[in-house]
Amino acid sequence: MNQPEAREQLLEILTEACGRPKPPIRPETDLLDSGLLDSLALIELLEGIEDRFGIILEPTRIPRERWRSPSSILRLIEEHQG
Repeated sequence: MNQPEAREQLLEILTEACGRPKPPIRPETDLLDSGLLDSLALIELLEGIEDRFGIILEPTRIPRERWRSPSSILRLIEEHQG
């Protein structure tokens, strides 16, 4: 999967996990300060990443800042894919 496809997949997962927020989630959206990525949304995000990207991320081993935006989460996914 190339980066634009991966970004679109991630944004779809985040939109579902965060309850289809208005305005839509963008790559630079601050998910933490906006309150969009709460503990329930994080669980849904992790399940979506596992299903669509085939990787398991352990949130307790990943610094909070890595979850701040879709762009930072995408970099995290890319690092774990190889």
